[in-house]
Amino acid sequence: MRLKDCRSVSEMLGVLMNYYRTLLTDEVIGLYLDRFESCDLRVFAAAVAQHLEDPARGQYFPKINELAQHIRRIETPHTLELTEGEAWAMVLQEVSRCSTYLAPQFDHPIVAKAVAAVGGLRRICMAEEREIGVVQGQFFRAFSSLIKRERDDREWLPAVKELRRELLGERPAYLRLVDRSAQPQLPPAPGALTAGTLSDGPDFQRWSQAVTERERQERERAAQPAAKPRTPKIRKA
Repeated sequence: MRLKDCRSVSEMLGVLMNYYRTLLTDEVIGLYLDRFESCDLRVFAAAVAQHLEDPARGQYFPKINELAQHIRRIETPHTLELTEGEAWAMVLQEVSRCSTYLAPQFDHPIVAKAVAAVGGLRRICMAEEREIGVVQGQFFRAFSSLIKRERDDREWLPAVKELRRELLGERPAYLRLVDRSAQPQLPPAPGALTAGTLSDGPDFQRWSQAVTERERQERERAAQPAAKPRTPKIRKA
């Protein structure tokens, strides 16, 4: 039987056992079925084929984590492979197209969230030349954080995601572990996200604004001329 002729994950496992001349116990087969029985058969067959082509691991019967890793790579959208530089290039393209008059349009939702997290496209357009590097750094940090969160979220199994929602709720766990009532609340920047638009957007905005304010103060201190040393007066006898 060929992989494309299999009608279930269990049949594919049977083909693999014949190929590798390996006999799995019912308990071990149950572990594979618990993990992959709900998987799309085409995706599972592609993951198996990818494992067979692996020059290092392909000579051994595939483990659950190896097949799961191949499946995640197959199902990962190209949007998660976007680099920081490519994302910033998309932002600059919208800056030149929209300026401060038109609403930006981003095909990449994470780019749109990162722009909103640093204060919106208007703030980027209004930034002075000496400030653009600061805004770019904040965008890179926001984009990297959002991409990492999206990738991490894809690592969770559907049942684990459901359990996390049940135990923790929709609000991120770290927001419940830290008492933010005693922390100073900074006013939002023009064009910033409103609360609830991004899962932890307001918190990220406050952090981003605090960084901007600290960097501004450092620039002002650096621009101030150094104080001249005072020459002590010598009294004549």
